Amino acid sequence: MVSRIEITQQIVQHLAPDQRPSEQWAEKNWWFNIRRSGGLRLSLTGLAAFESLELESWQYPLLSITPRMLMILDQKLTCPYYIKMSRRPEITLFGSKEATLFGLYGDAGKFLGMLDRD
Repeated sequence: MVSRIEITQQIVQHLAPDQRPSEQWAEKNWWFNIRRSGGLRLSLTGLAAFESLELESWQYPLLSITPRMLMILDQKLTCPYYIKMSRRPEITLFGSKEATLFGLYGDAGKFLGMLDRD
């Protein structure tokens, strides 16, 4: 699994020189959980950086968001992702494998159940 630090370094290097932040700044501002053990959930600033590179992403609606769901995603998801918190929440995945599985399960609860088993 690629670490959050490695992902940050790769994204920073691919940004245009005039838009390139320091890796330390990006590490603190692009990720939702900045603890060393934190997962790959992106902040809004991180989402903007990923989208500026036009990285392939997949969006899926979520019926609801629970603390347990957030914990499982933070601990188990192996690709960067963004959760849009609104009346109609959705998740944006930046990993084709996870996006394919989410699409096949067709339901966030079943997808998270599969993640939680590992």
